[in-house]
Amino acid sequence: MRKKIYSILALLCLTVTSAWAQSVTTLADATAADVGKVVCAAGHLHTAKTAVPTGCTAVGILGKVTETGQGLILALQNATSQNWNTINGWTSETTYAGTTLKVLPDDAARGSLTSYTTLGETTVSNWAVAQKSDYEAIFTNLGSTKGDSDGITYDANVNAYITTGVGGTAISGYYWSATEYNGSNAWYFLSAYWSNASKTSSLSVRPVLGFNAPAASTYTVTFKEGTEDVGNWTITPAEATTTGVAAGTEVKATYGGTKKVKSVKAK
Repeated sequence: MRKKIYSILALLCLTVTSAWAQSVTTLADATAADVGKVVCAAGHLHTAKTAVPTGCTAVGILGKVTETGQGLILALQNATSQNWNTINGWTSETTYAGTTLKVLPDDAARGSLTSYTTLGETTVSNWAVAQKSDYEAIFTNLGSTKGDSDGITYDANVNAYITTGVGGTAISGYYWSATEYNGSNAWYFLSAYWSNASKTSSLSVRPVLGFNAPAASTYTVTFKEGTEDVGNWTITPAEATTTGVAAGTEVKATYGGTKKVKSVKAK
């Protein structure tokens, strides 16, 4: 009696577990190469030093992005001037951008700046005063050549990003950082250098938004309902059927049963 050979058709279904496929033009996908771009309220990034397109509410300038997708956005305007002791009393936020930010507590402190807790799908810290090292990193990334042995400060290159195409207000004058110098003084910056002043002095504030990249999109593999002999299929890596894998991961489907596989399709 002739042995019958059965053919089976396996249909693999790729399921995206994130809300939507991310675009390389969003804050969620920002890299160090995007530093200087304008960040829009919807989370989009716009080319630096060009007119902001219709539909983009400019929030700030992307000033720093780490390899892990953390970063800082520099405000286009000043917040309300403060003394350092007041700033130091604000809530410390340590979950954004790998630093300690002092978050402006209310609209009075934010002045003309709009409050933000999200930009598109990316959660942000709301406006905050950054550490000395953070401001130095931002100014360096934006091309500043000003500074001395105490660190890099702002210059015309930095202000060109803030003012060109987006209508921000140039940085000018004396600004607090959130970094203490000693028991009575704290670090501030101006256009020529970094220095320290009494914590009771009232200086300008140019805040930042801290952000962390959202969790990467993951994909899972399942067999379409009705696929025959499904128990004899092995998916490699195994997490492709459980927790999911990142985009670009090679996934193999291997059949170990006795039937003949006619074809395998992925959707």
